[in-house]
Amino acid sequence: MKKILFSLIAILMIGCSRPAAYSFFIAIDDNGWETTELAAFHIDTLPQKSYYECMLHLRTSTAHPYPYKQLMAEVHFKQNDSLCIATDTICFNLYNESNKKKSAGISMHTHSLRLRDIYYQPEQTHQIIVRHLMDTTPLPGIVAVGLELNLPAANDR
Repeated sequence: MKKILFSLIAILMIGCSRPAAYSFFIAIDDNGWETTELAAFHIDTLPQKSYYECMLHLRTSTAHPYPYKQLMAEVHFKQNDSLCIATDTICFNLYNESNKKKSAGISMHTHSLRLRDIYYQPEQTHQIIVRHLMDTTPLPGIVAVGLELNLPAANDR
């Protein structure tokens, strides 16, 4: 009975979640993230012309701890590889007020931050570029940078 109940709950959880329109992680060198190293995401096929929710993900590892509570970065949103739509400077909080990690995972932690919603047109190419703005270079502790684009739920817009 427990196996059946667990299976039903798992099926419901999987069935209720929508797959991301775009999801990709870029590995960062084991020696650290250089200031000159860009995490560039090239997006050339999306399901439809629409606004997309944009989530930035950072992965840290307990093997090489990240030495700070925050990460400062700049994010460039480009269209057709040259037209800059927007540039944002972000502060990514990796800890909450009680000094505990804001993450999910055991030995690798994924931290997520919602960025601006972006309007994409499938007939155009898009690029989102992330560069850290920390004084330390190479910056230890970040093992991957990820980007996820999702169509908003019908009641979100």
